[in-house]
Amino acid sequence: DTSTPHTAAEIQIERLRNELGLLVKSAFEIEVFIREAENKQPFGHLSIYSSTDVIENCQGLMFDFMQELLERGIKVDSVQTENGFGEFEFTLVVAEGLQAIRKTVQFKNIIKRFMKSRGYEATFMSAMASRREDCLTFHFNHSLWTPSGKNAFLDTSKPNNLSDLGCHWLAGLIEHAPAMTAFCCPTINCYSMFHVPHEASWSVGERSAAFRLKIEGQDNIYIENRIPLGASNPYLVLICTLAAGIDGIKRKLPLPEAYESKCMLPTDLETALRTLEADTVLTEAMGSKLVEYFCFVKRKFELEEFAAAGNLNDEELLKMENEYYFHNV
Repeated sequence: DTSTPHTAAEIQIERLRNELGLLVKSAFEIEVFIREAENKQPFGHLSIYSSTDVIENCQGLMFDFMQELLERGIKVDSVQTENGFGEFEFTLVVAEGLQAIRKTVQFKNIIKRFMKSRGYEATFMSAMASRREDCLTFHFNHSLWTPSGKNAFLDTSKPNNLSDLGCHWLAGLIEHAPAMTAFCCPTINCYSMFHVPHEASWSVGERSAAFRLKIEGQDNIYIENRIPLGASNPYLVLICTLAAGIDGIKRKLPLPEAYESKCMLPTDLETALRTLEADTVLTEAMGSKLVEYFCFVKRKFELEEFAAAGNLNDEELLKMENEYYFHNV
């Protein structure tokens, strides 16, 4: 069934291999909010970024969780505290193709079950509290490789070490960024405060850009898709990223200058859905049935239900979002 995210993702992986002779390696930056189940207080810290002290204080629980992951074949590359209350970021070891996506889905399921067994609650709901500037992101880092093991994005003779193929790929991401937003920010809660980035642009170091080029010395380079938020489905993020990049390569789209804004990204779910439907190139590449079903579900079971609640103030809306999303994403 090509309308399912898993099958649609397999198709994009096959397109990458059959049409371009390449494979993708990737890893998500997985941010998660953890709170105590009984008193609902954030676990571990109160908004301290990258604190080794907090990690040390939490190490008993974290070491047990890491052991649980290892026993299930999931290897963690890093863990740190993030800006939000009770917010942590995990990165998994880079993996090829769908393996990276499967491991990410497993991670999300395992941490929810594990934390529940220890008296905590874990969620990937994107915006958690009245401090709406704090949100759970889900940045997608990826690169393309040849079967012989060469990074197809890397060319040290080019500006920023980015190959011509890499430029076209990045141009495709920028071209389709507005339509990708629906898959990358798939809930009403995602737009409660619209996170940065809000424009379709790229940079090397600027974190407000939608896409960031990451350069590691002279032998590695990869692209970070910074649009996705925590509630997004990793399969759908992969699907739209690969479909957009492949289109950029096949059409040899020119890469705009760094920091140059191509256009604004949608700032509410309905606009994002309409933008996705209007991008026929991306929709056809990803599968029209997948997009049709996705948009139907979002409108029928989220937009209509929230609209039926009437005009809510910020506090009431956040309460409804918590009841609707906390245990469901």
